[in-house]
Amino acid sequence: MPENKQLSEQIEIPGIGSFVSGFVPTIKRPGSSPMIRPITTSLVLFLMCSSTLFATSPPVPAKSIEPIETWRGVQRTANRHRELIPPSRAIIDRDAWANLWQAWRPTEEVPEIDFDKHIVLVASVSGPNSLGIARLELDAKGDVRMMLNCTQTFGPGFGYLLIQIDREGVKSANRIALDATEYPKSSPRSERRTNIGLPSFR
Repeated sequence: MPENKQLSEQIEIPGIGSFVSGFVPTIKRPGSSPMIRPITTSLVLFLMCSSTLFATSPPVPAKSIEPIETWRGVQRTANRHRELIPPSRAIIDRDAWANLWQAWRPTEEVPEIDFDKHIVLVASVSGPNSLGIARLELDAKGDVRMMLNCTQTFGPGFGYLLIQIDREGVKSANRIALDATEYPKSSPRSERRTNIGLPSFR
């Protein structure tokens, strides 16, 4: 007669819990060794459910960030010193900040900013237009995105908006690394002249 035996084993998984691993009955035939086939049903089901849970978890939404200070203005001379805007549209050091400020606002003293703790985002649009913040967000990957409002006046020059924000958690701006020295090859020419979400009026 076959010998039937129910076996079980307690499996401990740190940080998760314990599970019972069961076995089908042992079947012993004359002249052969016992055959035992393990079945870890509870553990398998748990792992399958966990995998499904992680795979369907919703993405972490971007969080809104508040500007610390803003400065806006219009340069009436077409493209005057506009090349001082870095590819990421983010000023990350004192020298770049001083150069930009003195070029665009030469009669005013350069504001003191601690660039270990803050950065300054630079937005611009063609024509003598005024810019305003519609949305400013930081996503889970550390990318800060700007969506702006602007007037639509045709003419020479360009409008600009400088936005001081906290540097903590920021790794890139508009999907370009903060310390980038040139535009990505895939960056459309229009985006090099104006910010994401804004039309170019050239």
